[in-house]
Amino acid sequence: MDTVDEELHHWISVANESRERYGFPPGLIEERIFALRTALTPGWLQQLLFDNRTQLMPFDPRGGQTLRRWLRGSNVDESVTGTIELATYLQEFSGDECLSRKIRKLQRDSFWPIQFELAMAYRFQKVVKPGLGNVKLSCEDTEAVADFSIILSNEEIAVECTRLGFPNEGEEQYRLIDRTYRYIEDAVKSLNERCCIKIRMEENLTGVNYSRLLVRLKKAIRRFQRTGHLSTDADVTISVTVEPLTPDTEEIPFRLIDNRVVDVKGTDWTTALSIGLTPARDDRELARKVRLGEPVNPREKARALFRFPLHRVETDQYDRLIDRIRKKISQIKLLPGFAGRIVLAEWPFDPRGVDLDRIDLEMSQLLRRSEHTFALILARREANPHYRHHYSTFCVENRKRLSFVPNLQQTLHIFLAYDTIFDPVTNEPYQRSWADARRKALSDQAEDERRKSSTWRESN
Repeated sequence: MDTVDEELHHWISVANESRERYGFPPGLIEERIFALRTALTPGWLQQLLFDNRTQLMPFDPRGGQTLRRWLRGSNVDESVTGTIELATYLQEFSGDECLSRKIRKLQRDSFWPIQFELAMAYRFQKVVKPGLGNVKLSCEDTEAVADFSIILSNEEIAVECTRLGFPNEGEEQYRLIDRTYRYIEDAVKSLNERCCIKIRMEENLTGVNYSRLLVRLKKAIRRFQRTGHLSTDADVTISVTVEPLTPDTEEIPFRLIDNRVVDVKGTDWTTALSIGLTPARDDRELARKVRLGEPVNPREKARALFRFPLHRVETDQYDRLIDRIRKKISQIKLLPGFAGRIVLAEWPFDPRGVDLDRIDLEMSQLLRRSEHTFALILARREANPHYRHHYSTFCVENRKRLSFVPNLQQTLHIFLAYDTIFDPVTNEPYQRSWADARRKALSDQAEDERRKSSTWRESN
């Protein structure tokens, strides 16, 4: 059986193949993976990487499977840069007594919330001038005032982080979609015939309805396994049909157009999945084939078409944002010794397409009602041509309050500019301008396509 060290050694060797592309100096990958292994512990990594009961999920709102996907998946660019970024944060705070509490939350079910906290704490740590202060993490207990604190000019500022994701009902919906597809993937492995499964639900996808759906699925698939012919099982609001997969079978109607999934045939299907078999022994071999551009030619084993009423977010996105920030302000009960607070909110919306004037107005109103709040900051994690992720930010300041702490306004402005100048992995200015980085990324992409094309010609 593979060990954690063998798996990490393999990961390092793969990552080093593209080290120059990512702009990593020699030895950095090894150093950061050692920091990751130390912080997360070999025992936990063993369970993460080799527990077959833990499935890789395409729908993962809270990020519980993200690190496993990075360490075992075939998307090399994202895997390498994401893992090294996280390892950088863990290394930076390795001497903080509260890091272990953050790691326990990260390991349970809060990967992205803790990653965001560490990313923000890291950036403040790097912009606070030496000798003026530092950053310390909070211990995730009942006595914690916020997620971390900035010590600056002998004053302590509480910093609270929050993420604006899907409402609880929306997260449940995505989890249940994923569980349904995982059930189908396991069920069709034993089928002799290829099939198409069509699921129609007239009610929302909830935990109770998911249990009913599994009953219908199980019966329809078993009947198809016995007969090889069209099989249907249904109750009042759920219908499952399993039919042979042929050239005439209904196709998946969804296509990715301008980074949006579009139903190009105008059907009533909500989502769909194609399950294929690839000529690879395991994740590692599949990743190698994809990395080298080798044809994997997956043969479609099953096709699933799923229709159900989507959970709709009826609350205005701006109202949700302001309400979340308002609650965070009220949750931070400042203890004696704290000069004030900063609230950071990560949200999923593209800041270039929102009404910033409205946000500015409503956040300014919140600040006027909260005299101890120094600033409210929105942040969005985005990929960039430097093969990194940066945070695009929008900030509303309480300028009157900022003047109470020497150097705080200057530190805040450097924090807001950090990601446009500095590489978060090396904490050095980017080696290339953003324009040069875009040209290089396009050149790398063209080279990848040429290599894949050459591999295809050789294989044929």
